[in-house]
Amino acid sequence: MDNELRSLYQQVILDHSRNPRHFSEQQDAQIIQTCFNPLCGDEIKVYCDFDQEKKKIQSLSFTGNGCAISVASASLMVMMMQNHDKAYFQKAFNTMSVLLGQELSPKEQEVGQLECPRDLAKLEVLAGVKNYPSRVKCATCAWHTLAAVVKGGSETIKTE
Repeated sequence: MDNELRSLYQQVILDHSRNPRHFSEQQDAQIIQTCFNPLCGDEIKVYCDFDQEKKKIQSLSFTGNGCAISVASASLMVMMMQNHDKAYFQKAFNTMSVLLGQELSPKEQEVGQLECPRDLAKLEVLAGVKNYPSRVKCATCAWHTLAAVVKGGSETIKTE
């Protein structure tokens, strides 16, 4: 990755961490799920209304405290996932995993990854995190939380 592109990606991460999108508490949300990363101290709470019949994410927001990577990743995720279904989320989750240098299970490989260049570009700003393995958990904290939401879980997610 050239320096100009790296600089642009860093600017996007800083913008999302300083001005997170959909950063609000929804006390009346159907599902409220928390992720805690003890290595960095990130704590992200995801608020979601989920249409079980259509398997569609609705009214998604988040709150919390964390490092720039954690907050920016949560902001990007919530922005991208508004009004999308479970299948789209799983493809985005798989794409994030690959961008961060993680291998997909055979079942995840069947689901695939995002193919829309516009959506991929949104996630690629986080690709450089894979060069800092201890920060990958920061970038995936909110994603694991939303994964638990779409699977119907309700416990606090710890990224250890």
